[in-house]
This record gives sequence, structure tokens and C-alpha cells, in this order.
Amino acid sequence: MTHHLFRLFLLLIILTSHGCQTLNDSLKTWVTLDDQDQIQRLLKYGKQYDELSKEQRRSTCKQLKQDYEKQGNWQTAWLLVYSLNDNFNCVSLKKSLAMLNTIQTMENPNKQLQWVNKNQLKLLNNLNTLQKQNNKVHKRNRYIHTKLDQAKQQLEELNAKIQDLKAIETSINRKTQ
Repeated sequence: MTHHLFRLFLLLIILTSHGCQTLNDSLKTWVTLDDQDQIQRLLKYGKQYDELSKEQRRSTCKQLKQDYEKQGNWQTAWLLVYSLNDNFNCVSLKKSLAMLNTIQTMENPNKQLQWVNKNQLKLLNNLNTLQKQNNKVHKRNRYIHTKLDQAKQQLEELNAKIQDLKAIETSINRKTQ
């Protein structure tokens, strides 16, 4: 039943986003597709999503996320992670990693997609590590800037005191002469 709802849902999204364009009943045969057809279908949907306006992409992302939360369909997760996720605008890096890990553990006979996911997981894990390191560097940089600003303030105060002392010294020297 979940496959039928998923197919209906994707068909609704495509029809909504492309008006009344005719589609070749692609979602009705999803379950019976062989590996190559599944890959082609996912890539085709990805291209269609790429052509959507920003608002349509946002709406489609929201709908697919809701569908994924209800059904946990690996095809939906794949579309969310790969097709609608420019700069992690659809799902976060953390959620993308979780979805890809879930896809890898699901019953998915498609070895080519598992291979792609495995490599994508490596890339996203590396990106995640780099982002954490970047966050540490930014935090350290903010700390150093704060310390530098404090040091500048102290230097200005010391310079002001030195100028005051010079003025006092000059005044004393004039009185003693």
C-alpha cells in the first residue's frame, strides 16, 4: 500500500509542478522496474525537480519530507538527498547522512545505487568533518578577535596613561627649572 501511495504522491507532485503535462504512467510501474529503469527514473525525476522554481522546489521538498516521515521509502529519501538538496536547503547535512545510512540498510536490490550512496556517504562524512573543523576554527577566531579587541583597549588605556604621565613630567620639569 505504501508503494501505491508513494507513486500517487509523486504523480501529484509532478502534475502540480508541471501543470497538466502528460506523463507516461511512470509511477504506476515503480515496483516492477528493473535496476536500470529505477536509476533512469530517479535521474529523470531529479532533472524535473531541477527545473522547478525555487518555491516549487521548496513545496516539493516539504511534501516529500512528509511522505518520507510517514513511509520511509528509500526512493523518496534518495530524491530528497540527491535531487532537492542544493546546499542542504531541503534536508540538513546531518539528516542527509541519516537518510543515506538508512537507505544502505534497507532492502534495496539496486547495487549501483548502493555504490553511489556509499560514495556519497564518504563525501558527506568528510564534509561533516570539515564543517566541524571549520566551526572550531571560527570559534577560535572569534575568541582571538575578542582577546585582540581587549588588548587594543588596554593598549589605548595605557597610551592615555603614558600621555598623562608625560604631561605631569613636563609640568614638573618646568616648575623645577
